[in-house]
Amino acid sequence: MALVVGASGRMAAEMLTRLGFECSVLDLFGDFDASGICDGRVMKIDELAQAADHALNTRMYEFIVFTGGLESSAAVAEKLAQEGRAAFASSESIKLLTCPDVFNEALAVADVNWFPFFQDSRQLDGPYVRKKIHHSGTAELVESKDFKARSNSRSTVFQKYIAGDSVSLIFVANQSGVQCLGGSEQLTESLSWVGSISGLQLAEDELQSAIKFAEILAQLSKIVGVFGIDFIRNQKGLCPVDINPRIPASAEVVGDHVISSHLRAFGIDCESTVPNNESVRGKLVVFNSLGGPVRFERNCLADLPIRYLNPSAEVSIADVPNDNEIIEVGRPVLTVFSSGRDAKEVRSKLSSLREEILKKVACYWK
Repeated sequence: MALVVGASGRMAAEMLTRLGFECSVLDLFGDFDASGICDGRVMKIDELAQAADHALNTRMYEFIVFTGGLESSAAVAEKLAQEGRAAFASSESIKLLTCPDVFNEALAVADVNWFPFFQDSRQLDGPYVRKKIHHSGTAELVESKDFKARSNSRSTVFQKYIAGDSVSLIFVANQSGVQCLGGSEQLTESLSWVGSISGLQLAEDELQSAIKFAEILAQLSKIVGVFGIDFIRNQKGLCPVDINPRIPASAEVVGDHVISSHLRAFGIDCESTVPNNESVRGKLVVFNSLGGPVRFERNCLADLPIRYLNPSAEVSIADVPNDNEIIEVGRPVLTVFSSGRDAKEVRSKLSSLREEILKKVACYWK
């Protein structure tokens, strides 16, 4: 049996189950479908810092996978690794991959666009992005040229703002080196990730440049397993902006070969899986934007199949709340999935599905 720890463990648990593993989940949501996937072996915690304290009988598990939030949880990761077989990045690798100096050192060596982290925004001209290096969801655009600041913390960094498409590549570091497992178009709103669409196509020189950057990061950090790098792509090529020292949320649209590659990197025997390129797949997190909290009832979405029960469905939902759960404004309601011929079609379907879901959920005001 495997233990999945993270901000949301449903994705990893679902993928592991398809590989034949039984799972338990320890996360911030304790969703309805996560419970179904794990036969009720789900524990909801208030914050990831509690994970190590609540992971009782850790040694009973064959291995532990740490997903969302790992980059900000080095201390928790270290404690879990002491108590069980860790199939996730070491605390030292996490610290190095979330260090501005390591990011900039890799940039200096690799043949990618120069797009470094700064600690002093006064070194930047024009609009810039301010964020916590270990949590890309904190990114915010600062447009005023007059607002300049120096960071009081090594974790807060600044980057020049550049226009372009947000894309992500997934890599695995193992004894053979670093391999690219695929990529996705990233769906963002106000600089924050809200979803992914598979089937990313890159020019060969762009791909090789990204792989070289990933190889240097792996050498500097000694990371093992899957990790993700987010880029901005424009007419100049790829500009790296974020590193996720864990299985990224886009893994499930890229394919199950991501998690099987991750496990094999840690010496864990599992079924070999190959990329599925038959269609383009996408996911979108639907947030409560209704102007007030809602009380969730699964019956309002009875016509939409739950993903783990219908993995081949063209449209499905996941990360489903429990009945009577209150969803506050700005909080995620659930995740919707769709597939299609190309990214444009999938994006359109996901947008329509979001509106449909919100209309149905709106019937249940708190």
